[in-house]
Amino acid sequence: MEHSPESPELFALPDTLPLMVLSDCYLFPGCVLPLFIFEERYRLMLLEALRSTRMFCIGLRSPDHPSGVLPTSTAGLIRACRKQPDGTSHLMLYGVQRVQFTGFQHDKPYVVANVQPLPDRPSDPDALLALQTVALASLPQQKPACAEMMNTLRAKLLAMNDPATVCDILTFHFVRRKEILNQLLAETSPVKRYETLITELRRPPDADTDDDDC
Repeated sequence: MEHSPESPELFALPDTLPLMVLSDCYLFPGCVLPLFIFEERYRLMLLEALRSTRMFCIGLRSPDHPSGVLPTSTAGLIRACRKQPDGTSHLMLYGVQRVQFTGFQHDKPYVVANVQPLPDRPSDPDALLALQTVALASLPQQKPACAEMMNTLRAKLLAMNDPATVCDILTFHFVRRKEILNQLLAETSPVKRYETLITELRRPPDADTDDDDC
């Protein structure tokens, strides 16, 4: 989804955040994720979030971890929310900050996690700009009907002057393999994230890829 000009520094990350636990739904910093809230427990979670921090996380199911949830995520800020007459809600969740879960509370209808921020490790700005150039050049070729949309995306990303966030946005839009998404979500080095992203972008498409999609 589109990048937001919001900056993580504008938000105070709370010590705990509720989780909406899903299987294959990823949120990265600088990206906006549309969500449809219909389960009763998540209606309650949304109501309480709107009354307090307006924040929650996507908890990714992971049988490889004792908690059943991937230990890293992105703290999300509710940017917009519209409640429907039937009690369901449509909302837009903006990724603010990578976080690590340090514990879980199960005393509510939904999971609440203890969180701590995962800041990026310092990186050489020139190296990141060079990697950004390579990544943008490695984007998959699009059909003519999608070319204008791709050019618009490139222009917006270049205008951001924030290569680390550009990497997350490209990941959000173009990476589909779950194991790579998990890896990129947990990685705190923007340089390593770019290296992994570029390798993935250059990977031959799977045989079952739907070529009719943009």
